[in-house]
Amino acid sequence: MTDRQSDSREFGRALDAHIIGDSDDSTDEETICLTGREAIDYARKHGLTLCKYADPAEGCREGLTLDEAEAVAREDPGLVYVEIAADDYEEDASDA
Repeated sequence: MTDRQSDSREFGRALDAHIIGDSDDSTDEETICLTGREAIDYARKHGLTLCKYADPAEGCREGLTLDEAEAVAREDPGLVYVEIAADDYEEDASDA
């Protein structure tokens, strides 16, 4: 793999997992939003349902099963996401 491919891959991961400050929550807990394949893999591992951003054919959805998320991701992986508490994600990442 070239340095350019490696840089591109790292940039893609940064887009897939970004930290969101939850300004509406009085606890100021940060949330991580995983998208695409990373979201599906994480949800599978932790028994979570997923969400879908709105697209021209359908509005946003919550509570997608893994099969539903896989079907959406085949068309556009960027539409599928899962949000988790940053603390939970960091604990999981350190276990790996």
